[in-house]
Amino acid sequence: MTRPWIFVFPGLLFLSATCERTVDLGLEDPDPRLAIVGTFPEGGPLTVEVTKTRSVLADASTEYPLNAVIRLYEDNRFLEQLVLSPPEEGATPFYQTNQFESQAGREYRLEVRVPGFPMAEAASVIPKKVTLDEMEAFQIQALENPENNTVTYQYTLNAAFVDPSPNQQKNYYHLLFFLQLEKTSGILGDTAVQEFRSIVLSSSINTNYQVAHYEGGVLLEDTPFEGEYKWLEFPVTLELPKGLGTPTGVVAALRSVPEEYYRFFSAVNRQRVNPDLPFAEPVILFTNVRNGVGVFSGYSQDFLAARIK
Repeated sequence: MTRPWIFVFPGLLFLSATCERTVDLGLEDPDPRLAIVGTFPEGGPLTVEVTKTRSVLADASTEYPLNAVIRLYEDNRFLEQLVLSPPEEGATPFYQTNQFESQAGREYRLEVRVPGFPMAEAASVIPKKVTLDEMEAFQIQALENPENNTVTYQYTLNAAFVDPSPNQQKNYYHLLFFLQLEKTSGILGDTAVQEFRSIVLSSSINTNYQVAHYEGGVLLEDTPFEGEYKWLEFPVTLELPKGLGTPTGVVAALRSVPEEYYRFFSAVNRQRVNPDLPFAEPVILFTNVRNGVGVFSGYSQDFLAARIK
């Protein structure tokens, strides 16, 4: 069962006393829990990050258990045990599958065991893929900034798709955009090098049913356009190093995601966007992890590319 989780305490807890004496707030630190984040595309693979939650009042670094036992099931049939990717210096440790090939419509269940914690588990069903029908990218202007050797680009990105007919359940999406950059290399300058960068949209586009994702793209709920053809248009401003390459195209990826994906990352986005002020309201994270917090969620996706005009 999905349920909310208080991720941060109210800002009043951070107010200091005016007198130089210890103030007992009468609060007990919550017991640590396992925080699990694992998302996976149709066809796999699956990567999972496992951490231990901690009080926001505690001045401690994040703990990553390296002895977790993580087992993956499909419709209660054991598939495989995830293996720990050798942690590199400065990198986040994670667990991954070796042979996992997921399918839409199947239920997948994750069990996570760490000594000293109750077993955490979560389940997810991958929604069927929804196809992108249109994708356009228009460059409005490009301004060079000699003082820092960068170029500021302004674009309009358009994308469209047909939401499945009303079926008494909501549909959720994560629409992402990736900027294609090209440059030449080699002695003769005849070797083309391509690079793709995720495009982060401004939080100014946020509505009750549309939330800019902090790592790129936008989260969508189909309530305003259920069963209809949906046309989306987004303004984009990017400042890029001049030597990075020439923007030539944009690739759109439309992920069809379950409710837990949409609600979890919408809440994470609000937490990251809201200013860290003393009177800021607490952010409640939605979680589908039993005996823990976080999200375990599959998704299907469709791609469509367009040259910049």
